[in-house]
Amino acid sequence: MNVNAPLLLSSARSLNELLQFDHYVAVGANSGGDQVRAWLTAHGKSVLAFTDLSENSHGTCRNGLNVLSPSECTRLSDSIAFVIGTVRQKEAADLLIGHFGVDPARVFPFVNPMFAAHYRAGIQQRMTPHHERIRARLSDAQSRAYFDRVTAFYRTLDSRHLTAQPKRIGQYGYDAPGANPSADAMIVDVGAFTGDTFPDFLTATGGKCRIYALEAFPPNFQRLGDRIAQDGLQDVAFPMLVAASAKKGTIHMLGDEAIADGCARIDTAGGQTYSVPCDTLDSLFFEKGIAVDYLKMDIEGAEMEALAGGRDMLRRSRPVVAVAAYHKPEHLAEIADFLSENLAPCRLYAAHDPAWVFHIHYIAVPHERTIWDRQSSLTIPGYLASKIEGEKARCR
Repeated sequence: MNVNAPLLLSSARSLNELLQFDHYVAVGANSGGDQVRAWLTAHGKSVLAFTDLSENSHGTCRNGLNVLSPSECTRLSDSIAFVIGTVRQKEAADLLIGHFGVDPARVFPFVNPMFAAHYRAGIQQRMTPHHERIRARLSDAQSRAYFDRVTAFYRTLDSRHLTAQPKRIGQYGYDAPGANPSADAMIVDVGAFTGDTFPDFLTATGGKCRIYALEAFPPNFQRLGDRIAQDGLQDVAFPMLVAASAKKGTIHMLGDEAIADGCARIDTAGGQTYSVPCDTLDSLFFEKGIAVDYLKMDIEGAEMEALAGGRDMLRRSRPVVAVAAYHKPEHLAEIADFLSENLAPCRLYAAHDPAWVFHIHYIAVPHERTIWDRQSSLTIPGYLASKIEGEKARCR
């Protein structure tokens, strides 16, 4: 590693700087690199080749383009840009800039239609006052430091800012009092995908939990059911083909079954692929008297609508909430504000899933769950169930 590598970028960059080049190399001979190539091509740019951190792929061909070694790419031209299409963003940037001496102004992060929204000119500058407010709400130094690194990354598009949050546990867990589901927890997993979070939930609860697994994308739902059957979890996990939303009805979904997560999203253009029922979390759980202890949510940008449809559940059941806040630039502030308002008083932490270090997940822990006496004869689920019944009685 070159100890004289350039300092981290501090000046703002945006799509304007990314698109000023004519020729590019996609860093990542994988589905992420394919997304980068597709986005650049759609914007009239030429992708000359792939490169990859794995030497095993060098010298191969991917979708008609050569996969070159990084050293070969750096010899192509001083006028090409490198766009990272791998979750190993910091590692790729460190290699190109620190080892091969590529000008950091020629290295850019993962770009696709969703992430490009974060890179629009001026968007991060407009968000700065909101970032300062949210940062002040975060409950520990590690969360604030990680938040600072991620917002610096979005402002400068320099992936070298990114390092992992040391208090993250698994995909959505966090090393803080009350932040993880405990034994006998009632868990609602919104965006259950194919059950990838089940091992974390089972580990945290010693296998003593009940998981309502909401998955709206039918191909993923099929895989979810297969996994539950294969792992013998029929008495623990209960799949639900429904989208959490702000109201009851039907949504239309698009997705690519060939991609692991389907890149599933709500279709607003009318070219529907799947019609799926949607309902509110209040209707699905609170109004049925189900006291939820832990809510996880990652649903490709529809998080605010789903949270709004669970407002009563949040205020009355007061679960721990772990929610993805990276799908839209404004979510970094909107979701933090919503959780702080509807779960107050609560502690708020910022972390990420294991691989995507530039994501932010918020983990909101209601105050009473941080101090609950676990030796009490009255459990949290029992206490909250009685509380819900009392609220219903007052409303009748």
